[in-house]
Amino acid sequence: MKDDIKEVKQGQSALSDKLDNQISDIKDDVQTRVDDVSKKVDEIKQEPYDEYKHTKNSIKIQILSGIGKAVGIGLIAYICALIGSGLIKL
Repeated sequence: MKDDIKEVKQGQSALSDKLDNQISDIKDDVQTRVDDVSKKVDEIKQEPYDEYKHTKNSIKIQILSGIGKAVGIGLIAYICALIGSGLIKL
């Protein structure tokens, strides 16, 4: 009878350890999945901001490029006007 009780206790202990290990594995798996989902949510939140930044930079470059072209053309036109009026002689 003592041997039977001892075997039952050992079986309960082994079963308890197995359940503890399974619970731990499940918790780790759930935490990994939660972390993956959190990363994906953060990427989705960041995506519109990144697109906005890219668009904003493109607009700035286009504006500065247009201003540079206008200033260059204006300067050339001004120099040509001065040459045409005779203020600058070549």
